[in-house]
Amino acid sequence: MIPHTERRHPLVSIGVPTYNRADLLQLTLDSLLAQTDKNVEIIISDNASTDGTEALCRAYADRENRIFYFRQEKNRGQMNNYSFLLQKARGKYFMWAQDDDSIDQNYVEVLTDVLEKNPEYSVALSHYYEKRVGALTPLPIRAITHDYTHKSYRELYERCLYGKISALLLYGLYRTACIKVLYARQLPLTFNNLLLWMSELVLAVKVYSVPLLLYTHTQDVRSHEARQPDGPLTLAEKRPFAITHYVATGPFWLLTSRAIPLHRKLLIFGPWIRRAWKYKRKIFNEWRCAFLNMFRRV
Repeated sequence: MIPHTERRHPLVSIGVPTYNRADLLQLTLDSLLAQTDKNVEIIISDNASTDGTEALCRAYADRENRIFYFRQEKNRGQMNNYSFLLQKARGKYFMWAQDDDSIDQNYVEVLTDVLEKNPEYSVALSHYYEKRVGALTPLPIRAITHDYTHKSYRELYERCLYGKISALLLYGLYRTACIKVLYARQLPLTFNNLLLWMSELVLAVKVYSVPLLLYTHTQDVRSHEARQPDGPLTLAEKRPFAITHYVATGPFWLLTSRAIPLHRKLLIFGPWIRRAWKYKRKIFNEWRCAFLNMFRRV
């Protein structure tokens, strides 16, 4: 058997977007550096942090030649920071690592093996532990499992529309060429925009579930508004007609995707219309409030 350190796997690029995480980022970086598959590059994009994040990252980059540190002159926003990391990737495979998460030492090796042996799949993700923070009382860590490997494109698409798919799909291991196409467009700042992007993903490519607990994800259970009162996603959710806009424009976002094959775009409308019908009360209330406000001004 070839030792772990001598296996010749293709290069894996790991993008770490960070902002003011000096207290937690070290755990993330240590878990990335401890991978049994050493053929990785770790790219950090610091979104103009104002705490000790810069000093921490520079110290790691100075002593580890697999780490590449970039500091943005100003905060570019989360989505632009993710895009920057993807543009810098040189590996055959790519993943984002959240700056307060950690991964098992076998994570990259196991998921790379899966994609190497299953060329029909474009992304692989493992089961994971979820640490929930931000609640008034401590919440227990829970194990999250999933089984996407043998699900049809339609099944996973419907799960996305109803929010029944793991948000950790964003942090799976991707074929770099694939994720560069999927993330080429600026994701619209709209209600449920992550679910919209994941809908595009599962209509475009096949997803492999690895039945091992290899990832630990930190989930802030507070709302966007509580976490970032002036953040772009908060403002998008509070805009007038937020849900109406999402329901009306979502299908066209999917239809214009370069990643979804033409024949599979036929799957878009049926599930979308059924999901839109579930929003009917909220859409009615948006319009009712708008008319009431209009008459109050008169």
